[in-house]
Amino acid sequence: MRSLVILLSCLLTPLAVAEALPITPFEAQYRVYAKGVPAGEGTIILRSAGEGFYQMESQLRATGLARLILRDEITEQVEGRIGAQVEPLNYRFQRRGGSREEHTQYRFDWSAGRIRAEHNGERVDLPLAPRVLDPLSTYLQAMWDLKNQHRFEDYQLLDDTRIRTYRVEYQGVERLETSLGVVDTIRVFRQRPGSSRAVTFWFARDHDYLPVQVIQQRDGDEKLRMELRSLRRG
Repeated sequence: MRSLVILLSCLLTPLAVAEALPITPFEAQYRVYAKGVPAGEGTIILRSAGEGFYQMESQLRATGLARLILRDEITEQVEGRIGAQVEPLNYRFQRRGGSREEHTQYRFDWSAGRIRAEHNGERVDLPLAPRVLDPLSTYLQAMWDLKNQHRFEDYQLLDDTRIRTYRVEYQGVERLETSLGVVDTIRVFRQRPGSSRAVTFWFARDHDYLPVQVIQQRDGDEKLRMELRSLRRG
């Protein structure tokens, strides 16, 4: 769920500051469905933190009757910079309110080429190479790659205290009915080799490649779906 989740609760920055980022800051609201049933809502906000620096924060929570079963609230926060690629600096993940709590933190030292990772009290030191990303910054990197017509076959993604490789397949242009109207999207399929789980993303070409739909599957069956509900640009 964490790799799908991209939901933030911050104030948008003024337009003059927003121009400092190559991706226009935004606030996106999503509806969340579990096996086709309305289950929650999420928000993603991207904002500028100065010339070339970004902040993202996400939140996912159950709503309605789903709260009787799913009480977890998931939040993510990351700060980083965008140059030739997305380079996260500090990332935090928290799950609370349900049957278990979870805490993860990554500190990226690009000059030393190391990551200090902590997950539920376990601390490890990992090698840092180009295109190693936290789960939240993965969305920003995909938007940046699509905007610049970069096509990569894999992404290096941090998962707890490990770095995993995910294969990426670009599946072409698909016209999709959304809250923004009918939009042309780039469909992207992502899966870790050997895993039964896969994620498909639809990025809107005329909206800085914002993800307007995300579907997570397991063994070919849909488990989780996020659909854009509203969008506000910075």
